[in-house]
Amino acid sequence: MRPEIRNKTYEQLNKLKIKLQRMAKVNKTENSLYNSIKAIIEEARVQIVRNVNSVITYTHFQIGKMIVEHEQKGNERAMYAEKTLVQLSSDLTAEFGNGYSRTNLEYMRKFFLLYKHRIS
Repeated sequence: MRPEIRNKTYEQLNKLKIKLQRMAKVNKTENSLYNSIKAIIEEARVQIVRNVNSVITYTHFQIGKMIVEHEQKGNERAMYAEKTLVQLSSDLTAEFGNGYSRTNLEYMRKFFLLYKHRIS
């Protein structure tokens, strides 16, 4: 994982820790232990979803970049790109399951091409 993303994740986790500590102190009702734990779990779930989405987005960007660099080598579009994507899709799906169809790999490729100047 890139240092910027890792640092952002650590910052988010530290903010979460501070927020959760505050929330734990505020809950002083009869069910304060339950409510405190419930709040921690709910906030953790939100943070997990955010972090997972960031990692998935970064991974798809990198996959798109690798496809472009391998197939195009600076050209607008390689002639054999379609055949390569079909084989790559087959291999990735066999090992990692759904999510790596030829269409999805093409989306990842396009995602990289669209955002390569904004994300480095």
